[in-house]
Amino acid sequence: MELNEDKLNDLLGKVVTEMGAAANGPLITIGDKLGLYKTLSKSGSITSQQ
Repeated sequence: MELNEDKLNDLLGKVVTEMGAAANGPLITIGDKLGLYKTLSKSGSITSQQ
């Protein structure tokens, strides 16, 4: 059985993209629960030290 490397590379690219998206879900939830997004919307652009 021969592997089609183009199809395999496409699949791996999709897997990596989806895993990255899945990893961002908990980060968004944590940021929301900590109130980070409300603070950013009120104060505009701030640095991590502020």
